[in-house]
Amino acid sequence: MKMQIISFNIRYPFKQYFFVVLLFLLPLLVVGQGEKRTITTAVPFLNIKTDARSTGMGSLGVASSPDIYAQLWNTAKYTFAESENAIAVSYLPYARRVANNLFMAGLSYYEQRNERSAWGASLKYFSLGEIELNQFQGG
Repeated sequence: MKMQIISFNIRYPFKQYFFVVLLFLLPLLVVGQGEKRTITTAVPFLNIKTDARSTGMGSLGVASSPDIYAQLWNTAKYTFAESENAIAVSYLPYARRVANNLFMAGLSYYEQRNERSAWGASLKYFSLGEIELNQFQGG
């Protein structure tokens, strides 16, 4: 009588999917920047809009009707404006809880040449106010 050896081929499923699970878990462990907060633009104050109407609607300037503040959002809207020219002066007190004298002032102007062309100009002034310097070092 011949003896038969019965063997079971047990396959562990974690061996098959180990690399797939590792592929999904590895990005959770990788940290590129740490806790540093970097400024991504050279002059970040240019992202602050002085148009109260569009900013009050959640920065909806592109989808709003054409007005004097179109240069901040979409300059092509000047050709669709109702008046031939306009001028606007704006003042935005900025970060009042931080300092009382931070503000941004703006001056905008546009003029339509004909029904297909227009030009405009604007000027922004961002005041940092008075900055107090100290000699303290350390934490």
